[in-house]
Amino acid sequence: MTRLFHRLRFRLIFLILCGTLLVSGLMAYTSFEEKRWQIARMKENVFRMAQLISHEDEQLVAGTRQLLIVFSHLPTLYNGNSYKCGAIFSSLSS
Repeated sequence: MTRLFHRLRFRLIFLILCGTLLVSGLMAYTSFEEKRWQIARMKENVFRMAQLISHEDEQLVAGTRQLLIVFSHLPTLYNGNSYKCGAIFSSLSS
């Protein structure tokens, strides 16, 4: 009878350990998948930010190009009158 309890106790401990290992493995796998999902989301966010910054840079370049075209057509700047040029640029900076 005593041997039966030892075997039963051993089996019970073995079953508890197996259950604990399975739950631990499932938790580790879930944690790994969650981290992988978060990394994928961060990559998507970085890509979107890079596109947004690129678009804003393109708009800045286009605006600068238009401003330079306007400046090239101003007779005051074209003739080289430094006093009037200074007045124009000081009014733009304020």
